Amino acid sequence: MTRMEALEIGKPDLKRKHSFTYFSRTPNEDPMTHETPNPEDDHDYWPPYVFPVPPAVDEFNPTDASDVASITAQTPASAPESEEDHRATASADPIVAPATATKVKPARRAYGRSTTTAPIGKPLSMSHPADLDMFPAFMSRSALFGAFRPNCGGTHEGALKAAGEVSIAFTGPRLSMADKRVWEAIVRVAKRERHDLAQPFKARLAEIAEMAGYGRGQSRSAWAAIERLARSNLDATVYGAKAKGWLLMSATPSGRDATVRLDPGLVEPAFAETMLASMAGAVGDGIQAPLAQWLRDYFSTHKPLAKPLTLDYLRTLSGFPSQPKHFVAALEASMEQLRAGRPDLIASWSIDKGEGDVNKSANWTLLAVRGSAKPDVKHPAKRCAPSAPAIAPQAKRRGGPNL
Repeated sequence: MTRMEALEIGKPDLKRKHSFTYFSRTPNEDPMTHETPNPEDDHDYWPPYVFPVPPAVDEFNPTDASDVASITAQTPASAPESEEDHRATASADPIVAPATATKVKPARRAYGRSTTTAPIGKPLSMSHPADLDMFPAFMSRSALFGAFRPNCGGTHEGALKAAGEVSIAFTGPRLSMADKRVWEAIVRVAKRERHDLAQPFKARLAEIAEMAGYGRGQSRSAWAAIERLARSNLDATVYGAKAKGWLLMSATPSGRDATVRLDPGLVEPAFAETMLASMAGAVGDGIQAPLAQWLRDYFSTHKPLAKPLTLDYLRTLSGFPSQPKHFVAALEASMEQLRAGRPDLIASWSIDKGEGDVNKSANWTLLAVRGSAKPDVKHPAKRCAPSAPAIAPQAKRRGGPNL
């Protein structure tokens, strides 16, 4: 009988002192002595191959497939023979081979709310998706995005100055005009790609940076702005319309992209129930000073004003962080920059100090002569109050009162 025939019929190989068969209880068990030899001893009967036998699956205590694979590959012991042994083996931590310590680059933080993804159904679309440059006007008429450099305003919790019948409560890091451009760029991408507002979507950081005016190679600056937007919560009441939520519901970096999600509770009413104004041409017109950028957006949402604006009103409305004496010099430089770069918006300007105390700049007024450009706005549909049901007049009875 040949060696192969002996193995096929399950008999021990007579040419070797000891051997194993396919009918042994465990792969390592000797068929003659029914003992499991020690692999560290130098025995000539130690089998050259070990056939791994997966442990029995316990439906009441299932184990992870990766744990079973790691235990089987790294431990040459036999499989547990009882249910208790199997549970003890499955619950034990997998043995991990020592590896050479390597430096791991720390991952950038992800920001988001602990919310569940909306069920797949009818997608939530943004109002006026074709108008890529239309944005809520109250954001350009308030101190929500202040006239200062990025990441220089600290944190804020409470009310912010706003024009008209608008109230804003804000919590988070103070946002700058650069953060405003990044938020508008993300909204433009969502409109252009017709993304579902209830679902996260990917945006290229290089494209966001270029659309926001940072230029190429400024992906880090764009991501820093996205981080601030993801920590910013807004509660606004705009002429009776309520808009409450996060400027970004979530933000996660992924290589050169960022997976972001807008907050439908804020975006839907802000774009559907408030006045929208066009921010076309806001990037690339050469206006660099933060106060000049804020004034450009402010005048772009207004018709020529009937009365001049006081400097104290403009300083608080723009969120200018410095003292009033520094605001005058910044305002003069910004208005001159607007006159030179956007003559269609500002033709000329002057500051009237009045006849009173010329040292109190808070009472001075700004006189701005507008150019040929007119604001491009869209008003929301009028919300009609539900009419009361008509009550049928009661019939009169002869000779008695109405019942």
